[in-house]
Amino acid sequence: MRRERIADLVLWLFISAPLLLLPADWPWAGGWWAVVLGGVALAVCTAVARRRPLLSLATVLVLSLAVPPHFFTPGFTLALAAFGYLTGRRMEHARPALAVFAGMAALGAVAAPLLGG
Repeated sequence: MRRERIADLVLWLFISAPLLLLPADWPWAGGWWAVVLGGVALAVCTAVARRRPLLSLATVLVLSLAVPPHFFTPGFTLALAAFGYLTGRRMEHARPALAVFAGMAALGAVAAPLLGG
């Protein structure tokens, strides 16, 4: 159990690092509160990723669509890739993850023109 927690902490540090390392990429003037909220969101997703991998993936996907210029940057693309991989490895069947990806892709395709992304 302790080993899993350490692995989760390393994962969270890995996927959160771009938030601090890529400030020039930020297309908004959100300030440090946005970095803190992003780090907390990724921490929550990492904490539930073992028991509910699809929930953590869906949360990161929704965040990337809910605030398009804020979360869909290279800072969160790494988290999308990591949780996508972990969801595929930890779920017994791939169909639910495929449905979530297809739904978010469709939602993003509709939302992007409407939100100016």
